[in-house]
Amino acid sequence: MEIGEYRMPETTEMEPQKVDPHLTARIVGSYVQHHTVGTGQVSELITSVHRALGQLGRPAQPEEVLTPAVSVRQSVRQDYVVCLDCGYRPGCCVGISVHGIV
Repeated sequence: MEIGEYRMPETTEMEPQKVDPHLTARIVGSYVQHHTVGTGQVSELITSVHRALGQLGRPAQPEEVLTPAVSVRQSVRQDYVVCLDCGYRPGCCVGISVHGIV
């Protein structure tokens, strides 16, 4: 192993509470050397890298699947448009633009 080279621990799972701060510092330091990062963004970068390292070995959380209030086929009619989020059916074009459909 060369000087300054880091080797990951031999464990198969990293405990979320025990993230090596030296590993976080090395990753952030390498990123900052190759990218332009503002001084105000460094703390956010450190936090996100630390959080990502803590999530290693955990199963990913499934994303919530959104279902429309009405089917897409039924949402567009010749006389009106129905909002897929809430099922709102405005009576005229003014209601459509106010509700944010257009």
